Amino acid sequence: MANAREKFDMVAEYFERTQPEVTRDNVYRKPGMLFEGQPFAVFHKQGLAVRVHGRALTQAMGIPGVRPFDPLSPDKPPPGIPGWVWLPASQMTRWDRLVTDALRSQRESRAGRISWNVPSAPPPAADAPPPSSADSLGDRVKRFFSGDWLSKFKIGD
Repeated sequence: MANAREKFDMVAEYFERTQPEVTRDNVYRKPGMLFEGQPFAVFHKQGLAVRVHGRALTQAMGIPGVRPFDPLSPDKPPPGIPGWVWLPASQMTRWDRLVTDALRSQRESRAGRISWNVPSAPPPAADAPPPSSADSLGDRVKRFFSGDWLSKFKIGD
């Protein structure tokens, strides 16, 4: 397999060739990709930094070795800039997909308002109601059929 820089150049060349809005240029003095002049992917220290949102951001944060990233101060510890994550070279097989997600995220950010923050966890599930006992179910059935409501329906009249 190619080294990290060759992999980045290969991915960048593909996107530049197939997407007319994508260009390659230096982003904060590092090789990067821009969508209509806005950076969405940067090569830094043998790894790839991308800006994604929503489910792609949540999934990216679950990849081993991924950390938040700040393209202006890349060596600064997290939290970084919302939406930016850095993937090590050990995750090169995922770079194509994440660059695709980053390009989609950048397009969506141009089209409307999105959040670059990691989505919050869903609220915990409600506690399940206690199971019914056989006696209580039988009591409910008896009450249902012993009621007077059946007399309102006369069949055959």
